[in-house]
Amino acid sequence: MKPANERRILLCATGLSPQVVTETLYALAVRQRPAWVPSEIHIITTREGAHRARLTLMQDGKGAVASLCADYTLRPPRFDETCLHVVQGADGNALEDIHDADDNTACADAMVRMVREFSADAHSALHVSIAGGRKTMGYLLGYALTLFGRPQDRLSHVLVDADFESHPEFFYPTPHTRVLYATRDQRPLDAKSAQVQLVDIPFVSLRSGVTDQLASDTGISFSEAVRKATVLVATHNVRVDVQARTLHYAEFDIALKPLAFLVWLWLALRAQHGEGPVSRHLFNTDPALRTGLCRSVKPHLAEMSALAAQLDNLHDDEKSALNTDGSKWLGERVNEINKDIEAALGTRGRTLLGVATLGPRARSVYALNLAPGRIEFI
Repeated sequence: MKPANERRILLCATGLSPQVVTETLYALAVRQRPAWVPSEIHIITTREGAHRARLTLMQDGKGAVASLCADYTLRPPRFDETCLHVVQGADGNALEDIHDADDNTACADAMVRMVREFSADAHSALHVSIAGGRKTMGYLLGYALTLFGRPQDRLSHVLVDADFESHPEFFYPTPHTRVLYATRDQRPLDAKSAQVQLVDIPFVSLRSGVTDQLASDTGISFSEAVRKATVLVATHNVRVDVQARTLHYAEFDIALKPLAFLVWLWLALRAQHGEGPVSRHLFNTDPALRTGLCRSVKPHLAEMSALAAQLDNLHDDEKSALNTDGSKWLGERVNEINKDIEAALGTRGRTLLGVATLGPRARSVYALNLAPGRIEFI
């Protein structure tokens, strides 16, 4: 198994000033303590931005990235042609710049795909810099990290002395004197004295509990990811389709296994009728409670008769398991419920619609987190 965060990815948005890449690399790997040295660098940019990055940062392994690593004895990160990601427009051609709403959409979708892909690796840590490119690029890239970022991921901006900011020949503070001339008045400047500061930008991660289930959607667009996240952040009523054994939550459908659905419905009806949580211990020792699992739903929903009958017609081995260790059988159904809900809605959805285990294990009880008033039957 790989050690945690073995893959360290620096992802930068750049435009006409590729220097932000080496400035950020310097701040992370040289100035910061402890140092954070990326194992690979990726740039998302336009066609012209990629051209400038090739000439200044790469230059067949002799560019500014290689020079910085040599100057400060850093292990060179992977940084080659495959690390340049040029945004393509709706026509499939590389964007020269972001001119209109369609270009902006293409850029947003590309950033979501990249952040989603890089964050899908459990052994990676992603550092996103929004210092370069147009302001909209930085905003969109930061928003993409909000959707898919994890605790080990970071977002930052780099600040550089005014004399060196956007200077075409300044890429990082050198360990030795290097004379440059100010672009305004041609004053001599020493690159060694330049101050570069990294500003961490806190961000609220929606991935844990909201968009974690979107991370597997390789084709999701920026607008679709935002729309689905917005739906999941809000609180909706649950519409229960008994015949289809399905829970409808906003636009999401959660189909539960027959017996798991029976248990979920049983707990929902108990809550609606003020009967309270189900004790694991009593379910294990009281046959009447197990029988009530079927009988309690029949007076309320005629459609449940056939479903409840499935519990009466269990295979001998499962019927034996239910009667021998009812708490284990019930726990397995609860796990099925929570697993299927989390697969559809993420951990927040599981918290909202799933079954909670309350109290110490020996005396724990099962109950729905959902308020009875938020359950509708169709």
